[in-house]
Amino acid sequence: MRTLCLIALFAAACGSSDTKETGSLFGPPDANGTYNTLITGATGCDSNYAPVTDWAQGYMGISGDDPSALTFSFRDGISFEGWVSDSWTYQFGGFFTYGTYEESVAHTGVLSMEDEQMVASGDFEVEVRDTSGTTPECTITARMDATRISSD
Repeated sequence: MRTLCLIALFAAACGSSDTKETGSLFGPPDANGTYNTLITGATGCDSNYAPVTDWAQGYMGISGDDPSALTFSFRDGISFEGWVSDSWTYQFGGFFTYGTYEESVAHTGVLSMEDEQMVASGDFEVEVRDTSGTTPECTITARMDATRISSD
C-alpha cells in the first residue's frame, strides 16, 4: 500500500511535458525574454484597433531582476512597468502618447508552460483619446497571446 501511495504521489508531481501548467510552490517564474505576440478579439473604437495593434502585435520583451518590478516592452519604444506573482499572474499598464493617440493601458493575464514554452495570455483594456479630434474617446478591449521565443 505504501508503495502504491508513493507511485501515485510521484506521478502526480511529475505530470506530462505536453500539459499546461501554472502556479508554483517556489515563487514567481522567470518570465524574462522575448515573446511573439498575437492580438485577437479586439472590440471598441468603431473597429479602429490600430491604437493597440500597431505597437502590441508581434513583439513583447519582459526584463528585470525583481518579479515585482518588471519592464514589459513593445515595438516603437513603448514600455510599461508591471509584475509577476507567485501564482503566475501578471499585470502591467501605464499612460503614453502614440502618434495622435493618448492611451491609458491596463493589461492582466496569466503565465503558463505549454509544451515546455512560457506563454503569456491576457486581456488589454485601452482607453484611447485622439488628440487630433477626428475620433471620439473610446475603449478598446483585446486578447493577447504571447509565446516566449528566447530567454534573454
